[in-house]
Order: sequence, then structure tokens, then C-alpha cells
Amino acid sequence: MQVRAHQCTVPQNISPVVQQALSHARGCRLPFYGVLKIGFFLWLWLPYTRGAHTLYLSFILPELKRHSARIDNVLEASTLTLNRQMAQLVRSPA
Repeated sequence: MQVRAHQCTVPQNISPVVQQALSHARGCRLPFYGVLKIGFFLWLWLPYTRGAHTLYLSFILPELKRHSARIDNVLEASTLTLNRQMAQLVRSPA
């Protein structure tokens, strides 16, 4: 009995660029991609490891703080635009 290594199958009737992108997206070129991905998500999810907390404090929170003024400005502008459009919608006759 001959055992072959697992290979990703990508449709052959599409362009080589798309084939390469699909094979990369499936993680075919990275050994143990599935195991690493499951390990990462377990690290994020399990309360014992506090992975999500660590990720948030190390990466997400500093970026939010750095861009907080810009985020506030965009939210304020969006709120004003939405309020203006809703007022026009209410005033316009049906």
C-alpha cells in the first residue's frame, strides 16, 4: 500500500495566479497550518491562557488609542450626515 502526502487540489481551468492564491489561502504551502490555526484559536479562546486579553492589550488597544481622535471625528461626521438625511426623509412628502 502506497501512502501519498496530502496535496491541495485547485481547479485547473483557472488562471495560474488564482490557483496560487487559492493554494495559499488554503494553507497548503505551510506545514501544520491547520494545527497551528487551531492552536492559535484555542489560545485566544481559553480563559486559562488569556490569549484574547493579551492580544487586545498588546495590539488592538494601542492602535485604538493612537487613532481615537480620527475615529471620533468619523463617527461624529457620520452621525451628523445620518441625522441630516433622516430629517430630509421625514420632511419629504411621500
